Amino acid sequence: MEKLQEGEKVAVILDVLLATTTIISALHDGARQVIPVMDPVDALGKSQELVHGDFIVAGELKAKPVDDLMYPSPTLLSKLVRGKTLILSTTNGTVALKNSAAAKKVYIASLLNNPSVAEKKKNIIKQKRSSSFVREIQVNSVWKTFTVQVI
Repeated sequence: MEKLQEGEKVAVILDVLLATTTIISALHDGARQVIPVMDPVDALGKSQELVHGDFIVAGELKAKPVDDLMYPSPTLLSKLVRGKTLILSTTNGTVALKNSAAAKKVYIASLLNNPSVAEKKKNIIKQKRSSSFVREIQVNSVWKTFTVQVI
């Protein structure tokens, strides 16, 4: 983590199985925000801080459903997240997000937006200060605010 804090480090989290796809899909489907957490206990704890009915708690542990949490399938969540906060716990993706939190900027990539993120990174290399690109959304988490591009 210390190396990420040095200079202008940028992290790209690519978790093709579930976490990043769920985050990007939820934002695309109108979620107000997504809060990634480390584990189901953190997810339930975070839900206690929010207004009842204003959020959805979803998560998995080693690809299996977790009691008291909705399974984080983008298809299942698509009709439920509009205007709500999604609290998300996954086995690998949220851990990767936490481990990258020290970077100056973190991009969340999935198979849904990977071309846009790759193009963004390519343009940044060509023009360090260029900021015109695909729509960027801030994702709040317990560690920091993440920039997500939605196509």
